[in-house]
Amino acid sequence: MVKIAVVGFGIAGAILSKQCLSEGFEVHVFDDYNSETPSKVAAGILNPLSVSRKKPIWRAKEFAERAWRFYEKWDNDFMHRDLMRMDVLETREQNDWAGSLAAEQSFIRWNESNDQLLINYTGWIETEQLIHSFASDIKYFNATKINDLKELCLNFDKVILATGKIEHNQLGASYRSDIFRPVLGDILEVETAADYAFKHLDGLFIIPKSNFKAILGSTYIHDFDRVYPDPARAELLLDKAARQGLKITKVLRHRTAVRPAVYDRMPIVGHIRDNLYAFAGMGSRGLFHAPLAAEMLIQSWEGKEIDSLLNIQRAKLK
Repeated sequence: MVKIAVVGFGIAGAILSKQCLSEGFEVHVFDDYNSETPSKVAAGILNPLSVSRKKPIWRAKEFAERAWRFYEKWDNDFMHRDLMRMDVLETREQNDWAGSLAAEQSFIRWNESNDQLLINYTGWIETEQLIHSFASDIKYFNATKINDLKELCLNFDKVILATGKIEHNQLGASYRSDIFRPVLGDILEVETAADYAFKHLDGLFIIPKSNFKAILGSTYIHDFDRVYPDPARAELLLDKAARQGLKITKVLRHRTAVRPAVYDRMPIVGHIRDNLYAFAGMGSRGLFHAPLAAEMLIQSWEGKEIDSLLNIQRAKLK
């Protein structure tokens, strides 16, 4: 039996491990547990569109359909499939959406009674619950930090770095040093004066929970000095929410995390050297990209090429 070592058990590592188990591999997980890693702070949204560009992301329908099939297969009450809503009040913006590639591929439809855009293939995943559920299936789980990657490679047939960001010294000098460009985001768990729908607003999103509770999340910040739940950023989020008609009565919890985004915003997947592989850099779309990307990585072990837009080889120095 092929022995796989997966280093890191956030969203990417959990999904990859589940895929490897379903393929019959013996999976060993190595994870230096941290309750505030990006995956454990993630809001869990699946959205196939780039809202700023009014277009689907690359191969959106394929990734979206594969992702939902994957979660439906393994769902343990962590999956919430729902239409994301957006208010589109100006005729010009509505025309822009209607003329975009998104409309042509049926990613959007209109609720004309209240000028809302409804986005298909959307929803959210309870990420902590998913990770906990998938961890229960892992027979060999080591809550430890890996200090010697070479030794790990000697003891396993394949070693996969699913650590979000991969350090440059782990990749080696043949790769560019600026692959990862971290961005910071905030999540507020709040009480609300009304039950709100799943919605994308200007500069934030809202995910409904039960009993007049919700999750508010920010767009990401590229320039930051320290990683901590800054009250000033929380106030900015609350102000944005208030200006767009949301009535927040209480902040229950404020969490902050840094996402290991990649320079071209696409995951880093594939062969690094010898029996060492990458499955990282999922950024804010890990839940969206990881199921199909995991299939691509596994299929690459049988000789199938990983798409060049995902393949880590694109980050090699020329």
